[in-house]
Amino acid sequence: MSIGIGPDKDSVTGQKYWYKEIEPTNDEPTKTKTKKQLLPETLRKMFANKHVVCTEYIGLTSLEERDIFSRVQQGKPLKNSEKLGATSTNRTIFIRSLLERYVTAETLCAIPWKTSRGVDNLCFSHAVYCMAKWSIDPEEVKDHRSLKVLGEWLAGSQEIADDVKSQVHEAYDIFVRLATSPKYSALFHKQKKVSPVEMIFIPLLIFVHGVLPSKELRYNLRKLCAHIASMRRSVREHFREVCSNLRVGKFLTNFIKNIEKKKATNNRKRNFEKEEAEDDQVIVATTSAHWNLSIPETPTMSSVNSNTAALSTESLSTRPALKKRKSTLDSATFGLNCTSPRQALNPSMRMTSSLKSRNPLSLPFWLSLHRSASGSRIA
Repeated sequence: MSIGIGPDKDSVTGQKYWYKEIEPTNDEPTKTKTKKQLLPETLRKMFANKHVVCTEYIGLTSLEERDIFSRVQQGKPLKNSEKLGATSTNRTIFIRSLLERYVTAETLCAIPWKTSRGVDNLCFSHAVYCMAKWSIDPEEVKDHRSLKVLGEWLAGSQEIADDVKSQVHEAYDIFVRLATSPKYSALFHKQKKVSPVEMIFIPLLIFVHGVLPSKELRYNLRKLCAHIASMRRSVREHFREVCSNLRVGKFLTNFIKNIEKKKATNNRKRNFEKEEAEDDQVIVATTSAHWNLSIPETPTMSSVNSNTAALSTESLSTRPALKKRKSTLDSATFGLNCTSPRQALNPSMRMTSSLKSRNPLSLPFWLSLHRSASGSRIA
């Protein structure tokens, strides 16, 4: 209805109603004065108190401008997801920074999901809302929150904590790695598209089980990938359509809460303590003045005659039997590790070569070798 200029015709009775009377101007020909039927006072006050929402867009591309123009001309109203983007607070500024960083062809646009008409803004806003609430109290996250509750949270003046912001970034960094990795991205392409509600709860699952716990209790990429695939499969087994409603949101929230938390194992700690104890023993052994040489199983000198060998055998028959044992020579002392009798042959030969000035066929020479093998110090 044009205000005061033209009447509004009732489609049922055909009666014409005017909002107000307008005096004719001098230019207009004088007509026969007819009594105009005005709208009731209550209806005129109701109309005068109505508010018209005006939205101003800044920095639009030509494609976005044409899209808005066509929707306005076709009478399409703004969606709720688009209305959320009209809010300007510290929280919405953080959400927009996430969109600029993670909704690109090199990041999350590598998987099929809807990003038009503010859907990406809605998914990120809802996911960050759940992460912020979960970091304080997991019981506050129960289901898919309504847009009214989400809008009130976005309009809040309180800023998101810095540690929560860093954790949100870490969760989306892991999400991008899964989405862009050829090894893990297949799970996002099994269905035609990833639904918006999944784009809310997949980052939440990563946040709860891959970011919040301590490093030894976090799931790795392989485990996170398995849980995400299981969640997507389970929600489709329970619901024909995966929509953004309270029932689906409650199911996904309970799924995340029911995932078994990774248990800390003390095996690594026990092994580390055992290694420390062994290292202490090695240090004590290397600081001692005794070092062992293994006895070669074959004769080291072919020039020894049978008479001298028999004599040395008789002289040592009264001594207790010497146990043959392997010994590892300290690499810092000899420059190599001898772990077998054959490897120990060369060092022993080096030492015996220094004794060749003595009579190699004499009994003291063989006694010195046996004493070195039994652990005595070589002079």
